[in-house]
Amino acid sequence: MIKRIDCHLDWRLRALCGKTYGILPYRRKINYFLKKNVIKSIPFSMIPHIKDKLPSILQIVSNNYVKKVDISMDQINFLEIGAGDHLINTLMVYLMGGRSNVVDIDHVVDFSIMKSAFSDYKNVLSQNNINGKNVNLYRLRKLNDIFDRNHLNKMDFVRLLGDIGINYVVAKRPEYSKFFDSESIDVVISEAVLEHVSKSDIRLMMINLKKILKPNGILLFYIDLRDHYARYKNSNEYNYLSFSDLMWNRFFNTPMLYQNRLTIDEYYKLFTDNGFRILSSKETTGDVCQLTQLKTMKINKRFLSIPIKRLMVRKVEVLMVND
Repeated sequence: MIKRIDCHLDWRLRALCGKTYGILPYRRKINYFLKKNVIKSIPFSMIPHIKDKLPSILQIVSNNYVKKVDISMDQINFLEIGAGDHLINTLMVYLMGGRSNVVDIDHVVDFSIMKSAFSDYKNVLSQNNINGKNVNLYRLRKLNDIFDRNHLNKMDFVRLLGDIGINYVVAKRPEYSKFFDSESIDVVISEAVLEHVSKSDIRLMMINLKKILKPNGILLFYIDLRDHYARYKNSNEYNYLSFSDLMWNRFFNTPMLYQNRLTIDEYYKLFTDNGFRILSSKETTGDVCQLTQLKTMKINKRFLSIPIKRLMVRKVEVLMVND
């Protein structure tokens, strides 16, 4: 999930900073400090996401899995890949009674950010802006008990989440079959994560998801194909198409903001080549101004053979099934 901001920092300087502190032992703490105090991209309200995105996710899961396999929402074994610092999608499933699993490359979850997200969820719930009839009140009280605290360090927080039934797994590589039983997961969701994963690791991810997902289980991926430096000065949403792989990876791709630059059809091929059938894909493309911008750019030869309409795809919601 990208928080768009008006930042006057030049994108090249931002990349250089990322290259510099990305190799340090405390790079995540440094990144958090910069995001909070310099870039000011956190904290931000989760209320729009809770009002709009969460009901949509629930509807997709209900229509394409719950009704088809004839189970209830509280019987679902749910896995979120790369839930980040707020875990809002996982919180939603947990409060609906489902079994909740999170996998990330590190202990990324942050107590204060998740507490803020939980507060936003309760505010929306109290205003009847989302359907609260299926909320598990016992689990709601469990979360209240945790977030009544003023502070928790990451390890204590993760341990408490495990105690109440949210399984948090750290996996440096997407070898999920080491952590989950074969055919044990019903639904997998990933939001604004895959664009930060290398092509080889996405292939490994799909192989492992094929093993742990139940027959007829579904995957719901939200992918942001925009250049993530577009929020910074002298960049735009297609800027990274101007560079060769060598130049991009050597000078601009950073450990804290890795971007694989895969095109939409490259993602589709990775999914279908590894045994998943695409049920639907909702693509969001640029407008006329962005089309003009793309046409006037000097695009690197790696992308020249790709139709411009395919390069224009900015975001996609992909729903797949494990046949």
